[in-house]
Amino acid sequence: MSPASSAISQRRSRSRALAARPGVAGIFDTLWPSTTDRRLVTVAFWAPLLLPATVALAASLRIVSLWAMPAMTLLPVVLLSSPWLVISRAALVRLLALAVALPVVATLGGAGRGDRDPQIRRV
Repeated sequence: MSPASSAISQRRSRSRALAARPGVAGIFDTLWPSTTDRRLVTVAFWAPLLLPATVALAASLRIVSLWAMPAMTLLPVVLLSSPWLVISRAALVRLLALAVALPVVATLGGAGRGDRDPQIRRV
């Protein structure tokens, strides 16, 4: 049985999730992919997250979350790249709507803050 057909049968037998509920094989394939192309993307995602955190812990330094932002652009690619993961069209539409709405809501939520916050006004 192929990974895709196995994932389809597992998907149909489980309750509805936001996008998908991968099995154990899908989770392991997401964490450490079987193909070299996907593995490169996974390493490119995890390296900028784990290396500075490891150095900061070893050197007793404090780090800010801003350094992790570039790695977050690869998060959807890493999470959705496994062939064991089968996602319906409706779930993809929900994910896309969330990806479009979240920055808009965050921008609207932060609008006008510069008038009240002295830190932002100085910049």
